[in-house]
Amino acid sequence: MKGVSFDIRLFGEVAKAVHEAAIRSPTAPDAVRAMAIAPWLTSMPIATFEHAAREEAKTTLFLRLIPSVHYRDGKVSGLASSLAAIVQLAIVWRGLSVLRPADGEGDVSVNARDVLRVGWPIALTFLAEVGAFTIAGLLAGRIGPSATAGHQVAITIASVTFCVSLGISAATTVRVGRAVGRGDAPGARRAGFVGLGTSLGYMALCAVGFAVFAGPIARVLSDRPEVLASAIPLVQIAAFFQLSDGLQCTAAGALRGIGDTRFIQWVNIFGHYVVGLPLAVALAFGAHLAERGLWWGLSAGLTAVAIPLVWRFHVKSRGPLARLA
Repeated sequence: MKGVSFDIRLFGEVAKAVHEAAIRSPTAPDAVRAMAIAPWLTSMPIATFEHAAREEAKTTLFLRLIPSVHYRDGKVSGLASSLAAIVQLAIVWRGLSVLRPADGEGDVSVNARDVLRVGWPIALTFLAEVGAFTIAGLLAGRIGPSATAGHQVAITIASVTFCVSLGISAATTVRVGRAVGRGDAPGARRAGFVGLGTSLGYMALCAVGFAVFAGPIARVLSDRPEVLASAIPLVQIAAFFQLSDGLQCTAAGALRGIGDTRFIQWVNIFGHYVVGLPLAVALAFGAHLAERGLWWGLSAGLTAVAIPLVWRFHVKSRGPLARLA
């Protein structure tokens, strides 16, 4: 993989369009953000696949910091996410074209059925989790416009911290899986708990930040009093589920490393749809806690997912771990 060179100049025209839209933008902060991205995006040399991953992360972060770009009489909705997805796809595609097994010849005999057997529950897991938070957003819409806006501000902030735990989870999957592949069960257990500890420490810091600086953090995304009145309490509630969110995400990654994906699927369905959402509805509409009730319910759901996943990895990793057939 040494000496791989990848240049995304083919996206130069897209970046220039963002640049031009920023110049025409009546909103100065958006213009500043867009103009800061355009020159960086047009030329990004990447020496290795590992460096490509870092550049992808930076590209994604920077592009998603552009909340909207005004162009003529309207907004280019979703432009930032679309650009980020295109750049990610190009980098991953190029990386896969040069990627080789890390050690020796590697196992190249895996067929599509094996991939689906392990991967299908992972897809349903993500669907269950994202679906639960999407339903919570729809329920916030029934409460009112301010609740919807506050929910969106808070979920955006919580998603930023979650992305780091998601990265730790992916790294944990790789390290656990490699240990299982070489027949090192103690190494797999150690890798899993190192990942859990790292994620827990990071999310603990985020929880403190959310609890102490909820107001300033929320004001980064909105300056409307009615939106802030809804968003700030939600950010403070998010502080409580940071630990659960980080643990459930990383524990799921550790279990994927040993191939135990179906258990993760069922725990997520139970936690979010048997515990989280029913409690959210009861608190929001029955106890009249409005959007705060929704978020307490989501917090309970994440906790109901995190506890069994961590326990499952603790139990499974104590015994011998076999490679997937």
